[in-house]
Amino acid sequence: MAQELLTTFGDALGEVAIVPAGSGIFEIHLDGKLLHSRKRDGGFPETKPIKQMIRDRIDPARGLGHSDR
Repeated sequence: MAQELLTTFGDALGEVAIVPAGSGIFEIHLDGKLLHSRKRDGGFPETKPIKQMIRDRIDPARGLGHSDR
């Protein structure tokens, strides 16, 4: 997923970081806001909705190609 985000958003993202944490924790944050939590949202996210959430926050006019369909 990190590679997909970097490919899609390139320089628009300051960084994509993987931070080791406790067992079972998987969270996606953007500018301090929690976009997805495995515990809260029940599982691992699909790439499409994550890319759409990020796009809507950093560049709403950006097209995502096949991810918008």
